[in-house]
Amino acid sequence: MNKLIIIVCFFVPFTVLSQKTLDFVGEKIDFTLNPDTFNINGIYTFINHSDKKVYSSISFPFAVETNSVIVKRIFNLTYLTDIEFKKNKNELTFHLFINAGDTVSINIAYCQPTQENNIYILTSTQAWSRPLLFAEYSLTVSKKIRIKSFSYTPDKKRGKIYYWKKTNFMPDKEFMISIH
Repeated sequence: MNKLIIIVCFFVPFTVLSQKTLDFVGEKIDFTLNPDTFNINGIYTFINHSDKKVYSSISFPFAVETNSVIVKRIFNLTYLTDIEFKKNKNELTFHLFINAGDTVSINIAYCQPTQENNIYILTSTQAWSRPLLFAEYSLTVSKKIRIKSFSYTPDKKRGKIYYWKKTNFMPDKEFMISIH
């Protein structure tokens, strides 16, 4: 009997801890590239699979040091609240609260200086151990900018606007726009 109690007491906490309750499932991002700034305006979707409210610390990486990034907003679109954040060297961190069984969309908008290689970090998705169910990207390019190459080939183009649409997307490289 004592062995059974020890086994239950030992394995139950690990089972509870190993069940993934929070998932990052998708993103829709509008990029704008002009001679001075690379602007990113994204909506990121998270799901709480548990029957309890989840409180999680989220790290959001940048391809440049944060002292060159201007964060315009981090806003919980579902609960209509501003989200406080802290800048670190190459990332910002914020806390995410999600009610039991809920889906939450977060808007993160920022800009960084335009460079020859303009990078948006995608490979951090791998830390979630599952692909994004959906990922949609659009890039509007200033008439003064000439594109040299993309790390991901656009699905379509209309004038100076490029579009990408992915499902079950596990990025193996960063989203990069190289310009002349």
